Amino acid sequence: MRTTITLDQNILGNLQRETGIKSKSRAVLLAIEDFLRRRRLKKVLNRCGEYRFDSETADRRHHER
Repeated sequence: MRTTITLDQNILGNLQRETGIKSKSRAVLLAIEDFLRRRRLKKVLNRCGEYRFDSETADRRHHER
């Protein structure tokens, strides 16, 4: 999809230097993908401890291996 956006040249230049990516589009896409990946990871980490498994479930899981 083609989109026109205005970006700070210094930030974009820093992004390109840090990633080693020459294409502006690819560098921005990588930054967006990384942001989304970190957001998903944060949601998973925030749920840490919400799920409980009884010993029977754990025994069955290890028995199947």
